[in-house]
Amino acid sequence: MNTDKKTNADTIHYILTFISIVLLVVFFATHLITGDQALIQFDSLAGSVVLGSIFIIYFAWLVYEDHVTTRTSVKESIRLNIKKSTTFVFILLYWIVMVIIPFLCNLF
Repeated sequence: MNTDKKTNADTIHYILTFISIVLLVVFFATHLITGDQALIQFDSLAGSVVLGSIFIIYFAWLVYEDHVTTRTSVKESIRLNIKKSTTFVFILLYWIVMVIIPFLCNLF
């Protein structure tokens, strides 16, 4: 692996981590700063979608990192991540359990 690509990958990872922390604080921890109710509650479907969206950013990041560093296609990167990455699998499980199932329960 080229060290320049590894440095770029690490930089993007740190940027995504910082953005995720800021989003979590803005949406879920505003009550600690302002004393008012948080913008989104963790027990709501909206909270699950926001947190799941942050996980989707990491999902895309894992695919992108494999795509760039190993020079595989995006489809192949997704397939490899499903097989080898537990983080990838848990992001999928999070979406199924915390977003899709409650959404379907609200519909029916």
